[in-house]
Amino acid sequence: MKQYFWNHIKQLLFILFIFLFVSEIKSAELGGNLIISDSLVINRTPDTLVYNNTFYIKTDQIYDQKIHKNKYEKHLDKYESFWVKLIPSYQKIQMYGSIGLVSLGTGWDYCNNKMETEIMLGFIPKYDDRRAKLTFTIRENYIPFTINIKDNRISFNPLTTGLYINSILDNRFWKKEPERYPENYYKFSTRIRFHLALGQRFNFDLDGDKSIHKSISVFYEVGTCDLYMISAVTNKYLSPKDYLGLSFGLKLQIF
Repeated sequence: MKQYFWNHIKQLLFILFIFLFVSEIKSAELGGNLIISDSLVINRTPDTLVYNNTFYIKTDQIYDQKIHKNKYEKHLDKYESFWVKLIPSYQKIQMYGSIGLVSLGTGWDYCNNKMETEIMLGFIPKYDDRRAKLTFTIRENYIPFTINIKDNRISFNPLTTGLYINSILDNRFWKKEPERYPENYYKFSTRIRFHLALGQRFNFDLDGDKSIHKSISVFYEVGTCDLYMISAVTNKYLSPKDYLGLSFGLKLQIF
């Protein structure tokens, strides 16, 4: 039994020796460097510690080195890059705005944070109706200016613009008038509305040790929709409060 045990110990020691020997050969082939990723190389120095696949570095000996990639690796990089871009970069909550009493959504910002695309799901209480309703919104925002305040940790957007399409998710509302109505009796859809909004926004950077978000933004907007704009033009007695609406909310930046 003891002999059997020691034979296994010797085999394990031999495998461990081979593993360490091969590792040293690979390290020598790399010129004493450790490759962390496809483009980042760290010099192996006494100040470099590796523990649980984590690198702890006390020196500044980090530099970029171009690594040759084959056709498959290049295709994989493009594939991963495409799907990474589809990850939303922020979350949003909004009150009012003709898309629901409260709306929740997510979005993507790009073009140096001047453009935003977002999707939102809104909730309309039943009020005097038989049941509550949900709405779906697709929106595009443009933020032309940013004013940095207080060491760039607070910023202000003096103008935000938004164009969005909203739909009520209810079968009682229609895109095209039903056959029970005379032709062209209703020249608009009761389900889909086109909106325009202008507003302002304050942005606050958050402490990464205390928050799971990069920053938080507080905003308000004044907006209207296509049907209200037509009513404002054709009915001179209407005042701005009849065709303009106020909304406000929070934007939670993830990255």
